[in-house]
Amino acid sequence: MRLRLAAFALAAASCGLAAPARADDTTAAAATTDVVKYLPAGSGYYVHVNVRQFLAAPVVRKAIPMAVDKYSSNIMDLVQFAKAFDPNAAAVPNEQIKTVIDELKKPETIAKAFDAAKDGLTDVIVAGVPGSEDKTVIIFKCHEAVNGQILKQILPAIKGMPQIPVQIKEHEKDGVTVYELQAPQQPQAIFFTVPKAGVVCLGPSKDLIEQAAKGGKGSLTADLTKLVAQRKDKDFVFFAMAGKLGDENAPKSGWGRLVLAKDISGEMSATFGSAEKAAEHAKEANEKLKQFGETIKGFLGAQGKDVAPALDKMKAVATGSTVSAKGTIPGEVVEKLLTKDKE
Repeated sequence: MRLRLAAFALAAASCGLAAPARADDTTAAAATTDVVKYLPAGSGYYVHVNVRQFLAAPVVRKAIPMAVDKYSSNIMDLVQFAKAFDPNAAAVPNEQIKTVIDELKKPETIAKAFDAAKDGLTDVIVAGVPGSEDKTVIIFKCHEAVNGQILKQILPAIKGMPQIPVQIKEHEKDGVTVYELQAPQQPQAIFFTVPKAGVVCLGPSKDLIEQAAKGGKGSLTADLTKLVAQRKDKDFVFFAMAGKLGDENAPKSGWGRLVLAKDISGEMSATFGSAEKAAEHAKEANEKLKQFGETIKGFLGAQGKDVAPALDKMKAVATGSTVSAKGTIPGEVVEKLLTKDKE
């Protein structure tokens, strides 16, 4: 399913506008079990993005101000380009923009902003039935202040936003409300609802979203349930798939994770129909990893020496019918890559 930018902006705006800044941590990261019922029945793939983990990761909090500092002149060039096309942006003085950029160079600014945002949008979950685009649901876990009542208050304001040029209709049935969103030049509408406070469900099928609005009857396949149980709270991105995923060369099942802490690390595992196919895919994966590493090192030039050891360690290994791989990029390497060149 092609996720419409306007739909994502709508859900994010609903979560962000309704969530007050909080200093405590009473809203826990979304658990898998409390959203499964809103997913399509028999879902064969599952993706979970832990937004809170991203906001809390030391490597991210260090990298953003360093990146802004290193590429501030490039950012200003992009702003000038945007101002040439947007009359509203053109009215903003360059000195004001520079002040904002200088503020974003400060680690304490990023930390404060991320701390304030941690309860707004906490998790994004995508799941569905492979090969059936109309059986896909996206769930946004938000602050509990996001509910049906606040949505009715926010929608009129969103309808008037020129940057979100969409048509929104309301469908009332059996005491529940489903909203239909139609973006310009997009033939397929998107439907969404708030089945309970802090949960926004979005998808291309009105029937699925109506079911979610009533409390949901979704489920994961038995094999996928076992894989999803491996998701950990520290995972920034976790994905798993099982069942009919494609032709005979496709994996029968698999999972993977990306973790952001003081370092960036990831691992994955995929099971194929035979040991021979697993060996073939491991070989192919290693060839692609090598090409990827060479491309990155070439792009970085002299700085490529800092990341080279981490890239060279990334290997896919076949064990029986299973292919696994893992790798880590130390936070120190990220900092070296983002250190501002001496003038």
